[in-house]
Amino acid sequence: MPSVRTDCVDVYSADVSLSLMGFSLSPVTAQFTITVPENPITAAAGGTAVFTVKPSGEVRSGTWSFGVSDVLVWIGDIVSVSTNYQGRAEVSLPDVSLRLKSVTVTDSGDYTVTLIPVSGDSKTATLQLTITCLCTTPNIPNPIEYTDTVTLTCDVKGTVESRLWFKDERALHSNDRITISQNNATLTIISVTRNDGGTYRCEASMLYGPDTPELTITGTHSAELGDSLTLSCSAQSNPEAQYKWIFNGTVLPHTSSNFTIHQISQSDLGIYTCQARNNITLRVNETTLNVTLQVVANALH
Repeated sequence: MPSVRTDCVDVYSADVSLSLMGFSLSPVTAQFTITVPENPITAAAGGTAVFTVKPSGEVRSGTWSFGVSDVLVWIGDIVSVSTNYQGRAEVSLPDVSLRLKSVTVTDSGDYTVTLIPVSGDSKTATLQLTITCLCTTPNIPNPIEYTDTVTLTCDVKGTVESRLWFKDERALHSNDRITISQNNATLTIISVTRNDGGTYRCEASMLYGPDTPELTITGTHSAELGDSLTLSCSAQSNPEAQYKWIFNGTVLPHTSSNFTIHQISQSDLGIYTCQARNNITLRVNETTLNVTLQVVANALH
């Protein structure tokens, strides 16, 4: 997953009103910005991930989202946490930073914060979260130098895409004394020495999804014959989901996540289904939408 780094430069200004040779300078207003001190973010499985953001001014309302799904939203001092994140996600206003508890590998990905200031235009920033898995206890708790061989195991539940090993935050690779298994599940240190002491961790990337797709309408929700309409489908999945569109039970020759109906006619009215499939996990999920002359969007999962 690509990381998106948001670097902001603070803009300082003051109200200035000068008159020079018949010309006047209007007051300068500071731009509203979001500063991200740390990105990407790393958290251990089972721990708490903290997404720190610092707005340059007072915030009226905001949203934290993961992919296409909201994590929580707030207006003023009233916070609403989405059902899937109840008991795990929180903000401590006026601090708008997100805290996500009891994280798992399926929480890995891009999180977007949208802030609406009291004065100025809304701004967004995206932070990437990586979840690391704690290694199991070494097979020998107190190894003897130059004598014992120590094996660490990266024990992860679920379908693993890849594993990486680190010692004191430096990537490890096989050499004459360190052997990493073919699937990177175990790391073996032959004839340990005191220099092998340190903190070892395993970073696992998981295959998951697709979740139930979110099917939305771009444009007005009230269409007439002859109008154009775009249906957008999105599902959380790793690797990315493959999409299929079905109209009144017939598969359409269209595999994009967006489907546009140009100049709607009577024959275009009916049931549209977006089907998302993960070609690795082989899971399939779908959402259905009924397009009528008023374009009523009723999700039938």
